[in-house]
Amino acid sequence: MHVWQGFFRGQLLLAVIIGVITFIQLVLMGVQGAPAISIIVAVISLIPTIGGIIALIPLALVPLLQGSTVFTELSHGTFALLVVGVNLIISQFIWNVVAPKIMGDAVSLPLPVIIVGIIVGTALGGALGAFLIVPILGTVRVIVLYLTAKVMQHDPFPGEVMPEFETLSKL
Repeated sequence: MHVWQGFFRGQLLLAVIIGVITFIQLVLMGVQGAPAISIIVAVISLIPTIGGIIALIPLALVPLLQGSTVFTELSHGTFALLVVGVNLIISQFIWNVVAPKIMGDAVSLPLPVIIVGIIVGTALGGALGAFLIVPILGTVRVIVLYLTAKVMQHDPFPGEVMPEFETLSKL
């Protein structure tokens, strides 16, 4: 349970980071409606793998229609391409550098395991494999730790009280 909760908390944290950085980018580039666009981009980025691509649509649409208050000399089309290009660079950095660290901490796995896992998950299962490999690896880690503790005749969950016994002890 902790692995999957950590995974979803990590995904939510990444969406917030993407939303905040996108907001800063849009404000600095003079895009009108930056708060709304940033929220939309953050929410869409929660969609595994293709969310970042889908988020480019509203990110490009507003600059294409309204232009910039900072880069007034650029045509709307050129400015929209600039906004999308800068955001792609930012997003790639987040997903390739920041995300593995956050997800590794969220499911208690080392960064190299996460990176190799994502590569293998993508190769074996495509986009779905890339999305699910982190919680799957975390779950496998918990199972291995459990089995190791049982074989060594140790308590697999020291300090934890099982819920069904917790209510009995209150009686």
